[in-house]
Amino acid sequence: MADPVTIGLWGAPRSGKSTVLSCLRIAAHARGWRINGVGADAAEAERFLAEHTNMLDQDGLFPEPTDMARPLSWEFHPPAGPGFTVSLQDVPGGWFKGSSIASDSTASNSWDSAASVKSTPGGPTMTQKEVDEARDKFVEHLAACNGLLYIYDPVREREVGDSYTFLQETLGLVAQKVESQRLVDGSKLPHAVAVCVTKFDDPIVFHQARRGMWGTQSDDGDRMPIVKDSLAPLFFEWLSRQPNQDSARKVREALVAHFDNTRIAYFVTSAIGFALDEHGDFDPSDFDNITPASDGPPRIADQIRPINVLEPFLWLAERIRAGSLGAP
Repeated sequence: MADPVTIGLWGAPRSGKSTVLSCLRIAAHARGWRINGVGADAAEAERFLAEHTNMLDQDGLFPEPTDMARPLSWEFHPPAGPGFTVSLQDVPGGWFKGSSIASDSTASNSWDSAASVKSTPGGPTMTQKEVDEARDKFVEHLAACNGLLYIYDPVREREVGDSYTFLQETLGLVAQKVESQRLVDGSKLPHAVAVCVTKFDDPIVFHQARRGMWGTQSDDGDRMPIVKDSLAPLFFEWLSRQPNQDSARKVREALVAHFDNTRIAYFVTSAIGFALDEHGDFDPSDFDNITPASDGPPRIADQIRPINVLEPFLWLAERIRAGSLGAP
């Protein structure tokens, strides 16, 4: 295996970061790839994939909000040829904002449709000093990464409107850290950045995109609706002009201001995919893959069919391994 590809996973609380990671193995198997834990935390990384895959696929449940930093390293093996190793950290989204929020689960005590999980208090108790220290270490981690995987959740943005808030402050700290160590004034940050616009399966998001004439059907057997990667940047720009998506414009401008635009790629993703009808066909009038519950967490209604979950990792690995970027 080549040197590990270090990726910084970034996104607001309950934006779907852990769900994207939890669907990785299913997405990989669908493409003929396999993923397994590796390194000092190999057992934990393997346990994460195994348990979360079963939680989604067998139990129909979403992962709980992240309440502490979790280092994960996986080997990605293609159907043929050499693979690569990815090292990352799954951390609470609250760490991306300078506040007293210590975990995703303490950010709210209500059922959150944007998250598709129950936000419950609990998990490791941390003092504010411990949170600040852990957050500082994570900023150092982001600064040292080869690439960044940024999760933009249009559902959360529609309901809460704080995506830019959870980007700009930490982005400023990362820029300060990198520039003080490696870069001259005025240069862009050296990371490759994959921007994932998540929850394309959400009915409001999908119908809004459909009315805007975005999307086509995939070429594989299930003919899932997709937005082609070549059109994803234009889709994100269009989304930024839609009602209740004010942060999209500011997020895009912040990313372009800090990173070389040729090193940014956009992906329209869905971790769980769309529900299909009894004939295995997509029905644009009935595709919601989440079943709400009045007395418990929402459940996955049909099978897991990830859309563009593996692809951002492949793109980041290809860019970094090609030597066009190198370590920042």
